[in-house]
Amino acid sequence: MKRNLHLTSLAITGIILHMSVIAQLIPAHAVPAVKTSSTTSTSTTNAANTAGSQTTITGANVLQGVKAYGAKGDGSTDDTAAIQAAIDAAPANGNARIFLPQGTYLVTGTIFIKKDRVQIVGAGEYVTTILFLPIDNGNRQPVFLFSKAPSQTDIVQGAIRDIGFSSPKSNTVSKVAVQFVAGSNMMAENIAVYPWVGTPSNPSIGIVTQGHEDSSFRNLAISADLPISIENDPFMSMHYYADGTTSSMKLDADHFHFQDLYLIANNQPCISIADGVILSNVTFDGLQAWVKGTYGLYWNDTTTKSVGYSLAIHNARWEQGQLIPGKNSYGYMVYIHHNYVLQNLVLDNLYTGTNAGISLYKVNYVSLKNVMYAGTATALDLSNVDNISFNASFFQTGSSINIAPTVTGMSGTYEHGTKYFSFMPNVNITNPQENQ
Repeated sequence: MKRNLHLTSLAITGIILHMSVIAQLIPAHAVPAVKTSSTTSTSTTNAANTAGSQTTITGANVLQGVKAYGAKGDGSTDDTAAIQAAIDAAPANGNARIFLPQGTYLVTGTIFIKKDRVQIVGAGEYVTTILFLPIDNGNRQPVFLFSKAPSQTDIVQGAIRDIGFSSPKSNTVSKVAVQFVAGSNMMAENIAVYPWVGTPSNPSIGIVTQGHEDSSFRNLAISADLPISIENDPFMSMHYYADGTTSSMKLDADHFHFQDLYLIANNQPCISIADGVILSNVTFDGLQAWVKGTYGLYWNDTTTKSVGYSLAIHNARWEQGQLIPGKNSYGYMVYIHHNYVLQNLVLDNLYTGTNAGISLYKVNYVSLKNVMYAGTATALDLSNVDNISFNASFFQTGSSINIAPTVTGMSGTYEHGTKYFSFMPNVNITNPQENQ
């Protein structure tokens, strides 16, 4: 006798932790203590947290407090120029930490980081707050832009951490909290973004990354129209490194790690990968809470002329999905349609019950493990997929599964309502073995 798991009774019905509540959970006294030695690079002194008056502390790392450059942190004085001055005062080779002590810093334009090894450090999410009120000009405006442009050299070992961002007013600009361009070994951690108001024509964005490699994004709580946007490196097919060497291989996202994300989207995907991105070894793991939005992860590639490799998504739950604007239809939790081919996709411990499930096109060597779909729309849509394995995956009764004849090499077992479908390795899916 087979069982029928009525997972709709388990579906999440809207209990989410509001971002303003998250901000309140961070105590105002949660200020890091600093050590200044040649062997450590953690935080700042308690005196700096309260006054921020010191200019520099010499050593292996240079620490510069923005208040020494005129920043007030009172929420009403425009601190854009003062923060920029503190960053510009870093040594030529970077190697500096720019500290924003407790306070609310009004910023009205983009702050540029063009030197290697510059870290922007706050006292904690919403202990240090950036209030972003940009001047309307119709263009995308990031708060912090890590880039050496117009130079095509990668910016190296930059970081931003322990800061909250707020922008409660809509603008004719597309606001971005943090943007990395052609970065190598970059990091964003302990970042909160809320509220971050945009418009349908100028959506707000949390984090934008435009290349290139070995970067980490962790412990991010972002409520924006589009929380995460992975985009093309603008330097296209040539990278110039500080040692004078070059690489002709275009890689827009190589060895990227996204860990512990709490994302709330609005009429946009929670995570978007742009058309034309070449991706290699990108991982989403830890806590992956995706809320609202038209898709969970969306990648509709129509232009790439080379193979993408190794995308892994672990421990993700998508809830409260929204209808696609202008269409009376829902998007998918994972939507990957590649122009050339993506090889090695791992989907592990995924759950959704609101919109549609998984849609794949031109993706080879796919592993679906512990994938649970509790809705009644399309659970699985596969076309031009080769070598896909199923393990302990369930798709609810009443949902549809669309598997085109172009799908080959299926193996493993999945459960669809009350029926099990098992496939021998390398057996064409047009001859499934159904176990009643």
